[in-house]
Amino acid sequence: MTTSTQPSVIEYLQRCLFLSVLAVACHLFLPIPLIGEVTLSLGSVFVLSSLVLLPVRFVIVVFVSSFLSLYWMQTSWLFLLAHTLEVITIAILLRRNVFIMLASMSYWIIIGMPLLAILALYGPMYLQEASVLLAIQSGLNGILCAAIAASLLSVIPMRYKQPAFTKKEKHLSANIFSICASVLVVPILIVSFIFIAVSSKENEILLVDKIKSNTSYIGELTDAFLEEHKIIVEQHASLLSDGTPDENVQNLLLKSQENYPAFFNLTTTDVTGKLVFFAPLKYKAQIDRLPDELKTVADRNYFIEARNSKQTFVSNALLSRGVIVAPMISIASPIIKDDKFAGIVFGAINLDVIKLFRNKIERLLNNDLVVITDASNRIVYASAPVEAKPLAEFLPIPSYNYIISELPVLSHNERQYAYFKRQSAFDWHVYVLTESSTFTANIRDNFVIAGLSLLFVVAVFLLFAYRLSQQVSAPLRALLSSSDNAWDSMSLYTNTQEFSEVANKLKRSQFLMQNFEDRLKQQVNEKTEQLEQLNLQLAAQAREDGMTHLLNRSGFDEMAINAIKTSYRLGQSFSMALLDIDHFKQINDTHGHLFGDKCLQAFSALMQRNCKRETDIIGRYGGEEFIIFMAGKDVKAHHQLMQNIHQQTRKIRLTPADSDVAVSFTVSVGICSVIGNVNMSMHDIVKLADEELYKCKRSGRDRISLMTVGYSD
Repeated sequence: MTTSTQPSVIEYLQRCLFLSVLAVACHLFLPIPLIGEVTLSLGSVFVLSSLVLLPVRFVIVVFVSSFLSLYWMQTSWLFLLAHTLEVITIAILLRRNVFIMLASMSYWIIIGMPLLAILALYGPMYLQEASVLLAIQSGLNGILCAAIAASLLSVIPMRYKQPAFTKKEKHLSANIFSICASVLVVPILIVSFIFIAVSSKENEILLVDKIKSNTSYIGELTDAFLEEHKIIVEQHASLLSDGTPDENVQNLLLKSQENYPAFFNLTTTDVTGKLVFFAPLKYKAQIDRLPDELKTVADRNYFIEARNSKQTFVSNALLSRGVIVAPMISIASPIIKDDKFAGIVFGAINLDVIKLFRNKIERLLNNDLVVITDASNRIVYASAPVEAKPLAEFLPIPSYNYIISELPVLSHNERQYAYFKRQSAFDWHVYVLTESSTFTANIRDNFVIAGLSLLFVVAVFLLFAYRLSQQVSAPLRALLSSSDNAWDSMSLYTNTQEFSEVANKLKRSQFLMQNFEDRLKQQVNEKTEQLEQLNLQLAAQAREDGMTHLLNRSGFDEMAINAIKTSYRLGQSFSMALLDIDHFKQINDTHGHLFGDKCLQAFSALMQRNCKRETDIIGRYGGEEFIIFMAGKDVKAHHQLMQNIHQQTRKIRLTPADSDVAVSFTVSVGICSVIGNVNMSMHDIVKLADEELYKCKRSGRDRISLMTVGYSD
């Protein structure tokens, strides 16, 4: 007979210190990042373990240590409240002999997740936006900690546990259930968190790349707009500097103002800044009636800068005066005669007119917003939802977001926006903003799907573990029962003599079973290898055209879609070409289908000889129609490759079986080349190439037609 002794207070203090240090270390130094500020924390593993390993007063010490470490990390009060209720609820359920994992699942499903989701709606803006996501993430995190704690407790010797929990664990069914449940659930939860983290990060990167690309494109549009109008002003100033008669230049100014409606006036001044000529002429009478102080621009910074620097100057946004009062920018170029300043030519651009290229901007952006400011941060252009007036200052107010980490976040009109900023060649600033909910919605969906799926899978596995424990322990319980009423139920399984006979037979058959197992493993390995080979062959056959040994349509589509995504990500140009053998039906009708097949094979071999790069993908798209994807290099190299194939096809000579006269044929080629990230799908690109192919057909065949979409840096 053995006697058990209670651990001393010193031993409990040692255990308490050990668990407290581990909990604090996990919270402070070992959080596992998932996405943004969302992390996976395993500190609760040791707090939950202490519920079984320590008396209540020492559990409180471990919990307080964990709580203070979370508070030190400036954790929101919502999570602190959820953590506190979690420990209290699980402690109560453990005292009622509920398995720790079941206790954790019950708390998070019934109390924790609903409570967090509701309270987050009354918290800061970043919590309101991600309330469901944070609730599910916290719940899955808590269940994972409980599963790990259950795994640890299943291997810890019984003497380290509190007496209140050892009675239940003496039953075989409970031990089997806890071990099976923890071993099955922990890997599933870990893999799921990895999947959520990877997929969410990839989604965030895609959204960030899109915003950055849009910002660059809009910046280029803005620079091109200003540069175009700057050149117009410089040309007129140059003419006046070179001595061109004023009358000729004034006529040109009138025409330029008509041709470039963004200028609401083109004006010349003398050396003192006094207005000399104002286009359009319809305002002449009004200008003549203006007081003298409004007939000069000597005090305007664009006049002063152009005069002092003798270079073209683009002003910041300002309010015009005189005949037209409106927000504007001015482009001023000096008139230099005999190396002396003689006045300026300036063009005033109405900011309302800048909205003319809004369509170019906003058809690209979908739900994104745009703000363009000058060098002094005054708004030049803003998308409607931003609700900012021209000349107002736009200074982004930094805001904290729990999810977004790759871009800065600002608050505007009680909404959060992730944004990217680009400075243009004229020191203007281009902002592209997207609502932070765009990021959180996709990540939230990942968590919702994963959470619901995991809860279902975990429930199934827990049921499986429970049934397994009952099946294993039921015959043993029947055999161990000595009552008369239990004899019938024991006989359903076996009696003592039969157990003994079975044990003896098992011993005698052990050797045979080992040999059988070895042979079975060998057979299984052989069959598995054969199946793998067959699967590889079937996969190849499913992707390959049997006659030409090129990719079939589905095989080509699969590879081309991935190649297009790679090209967009790397910023590579690429081309898609559709090739169609001309009058192929006539070849089949005249010489038979076997000779037609021979022509297809010869043309396929020709394409393979020319397309030798790893990035070249060739496929038979149907009948006599073939398709080629080319990536990298310059698109001109793609066009030359198609020209080579087109010319070499004319040289093919094949002799049919029913004739001694060699037969030749030609091809028509439609090409669509893509430069830059235009976000076009493969279907749209093939459709454009097909349209070019039909242009060839309508124009007489045996030719190449091509088009290029996108832009280049």
